[in-house]
Amino acid sequence: MKSNEFLAYIEKQVADCAKEESALIAENRKDEANMERIKSNVYGIAKSLYQVTEELAGKHGEDHATMFVDKLEAVMTPWKKSLEAAKKHADSEKECVELIKLSVAEEIVKVFQS
Repeated sequence: MKSNEFLAYIEKQVADCAKEESALIAENRKDEANMERIKSNVYGIAKSLYQVTEELAGKHGEDHATMFVDKLEAVMTPWKKSLEAAKKHADSEKECVELIKLSVAEEIVKVFQS
């Protein structure tokens, strides 16, 4: 996927999450609104990683796609550990949060690689 297309995708997802979050807040559905904010944050992290790795890859002559996916997967590693800890301690709220973060990050990788 081209850089401008990927960034446009990310920005659309952030805007969609913000719109959905606002609608849920208006309906007094705070928990669901918080989940939309979490999704938006993951998209924001991916955007920042994408921009930084694009610059670094150019400076160091490395493959941007590989660098971006590697960095995003590195961010996902503590989320996976946190998910396992939440399962171990039967913390369903934390488990839900980590599942959302991982799901969005995995979606981002798939879209990026398409």
